[in-house]
Amino acid sequence: MCAALAEFIRELIVQGTNEGLDATRPRGTRLSRPPTMTEKQLWHSRPESPNGTSGPMRLVSASDRSGSV
Repeated sequence: MCAALAEFIRELIVQGTNEGLDATRPRGTRLSRPPTMTEKQLWHSRPESPNGTSGPMRLVSASDRSGSV
């Protein structure tokens, strides 16, 4: 008897969850976890491109400019 009731309640929960997800999709609501990093943090985590257009500015010391990589 308890197992039947638990299964029925589970079905109600699944049905309600699916109805809620179906209702939010047309609104364009984000359905996943919120991002853990801000746009600024993401920008700083990207490597600097060869033309210097993305990523943080890298400070170069005189010893780095000697030609050795």
